[in-house]
Amino acid sequence: MKKVKIVGSSLFILMGLAGFGLKAEAATNTKEMYRLYNPNSGEHFYTADTNEKASLISVGWEDEGLGWLAPDKGDEVYRLYNPNAGDHHYTLNEAEKNLLIANGWEDEGLGWYSSVEKELPLYRAYNPNAKTGTHNYTTKEIEQNNLVSVGWEDEGIAWYACGDSDTPYVAKSTVTVGYYDETGNSIKAALVDKQAVDTVSKYTAPKIAGYRVKGADFQNVTFTKRDQTIRFVYEKIDVKLLQVRINYKDIYNKTIKNTDVFKVEENNSYVVKAVNIEGYRLQGEEQRILSNIKSDQSVTFVYEKIE
Repeated sequence: MKKVKIVGSSLFILMGLAGFGLKAEAATNTKEMYRLYNPNSGEHFYTADTNEKASLISVGWEDEGLGWLAPDKGDEVYRLYNPNAGDHHYTLNEAEKNLLIANGWEDEGLGWYSSVEKELPLYRAYNPNAKTGTHNYTTKEIEQNNLVSVGWEDEGIAWYACGDSDTPYVAKSTVTVGYYDETGNSIKAALVDKQAVDTVSKYTAPKIAGYRVKGADFQNVTFTKRDQTIRFVYEKIDVKLLQVRINYKDIYNKTIKNTDVFKVEENNSYVVKAVNIEGYRLQGEEQRILSNIKSDQSVTFVYEKIE
């Protein structure tokens, strides 16, 4: 089984492109899509093939259970492989598929179908800091929001599954995730997640201003027939706030937009993104990563006037 990563973040700009061809037929049946996780690389993998699933589990992948139900007809979701890196990539977008193939990716054909009725959205997120497992796909808004809260980029809806978030196709149970200080007081509203029994979910402790999580900052939970509660415990810390100034200038060093000023926490890392300015085209990268900042920062984005 070949596994790969996506190199570069240019893929997500294609999510809105058209070009899916003729309207697909509605489904009459569904099939189970399985989700697996590689604890060594951080990558998730998705397949309807039980033999492929069993093969991966036999070499150390973790079975995360049922990912979603896919229709037997609909819009094609393509599966591609990068022989130079190590991840698979999945997309409903034919233009994105063709661009990847033109850049050396291998076309592995049809992965599954997307529901033309657009019943249950399946979300896509991108980790700009990862070297492998850079994309995640999930039907769970809570998982998507959790990833975005810890630095992943929300790339919107990737494709659609059958049913809705409360479809009782399998037994479900609830996991409640609580956030507490050392005295037992709740310091953030709890997350409540309802999923299929035997599903494995990873919960990451979010950053909370003025606090630092004690112990591991994530917990893997297997949903059982009984509801569960997990806790993240935080200790109070003294937070030093630093200033980040974002400047917008033209190629002649003239300010073309008011400076944005943000307060951030010392020793944390942040991603700063350029904004669109009417009548101007950005020069250079659209984002900067400020790593482990220890002093006030100033970032300048440079634009060229469009004639």
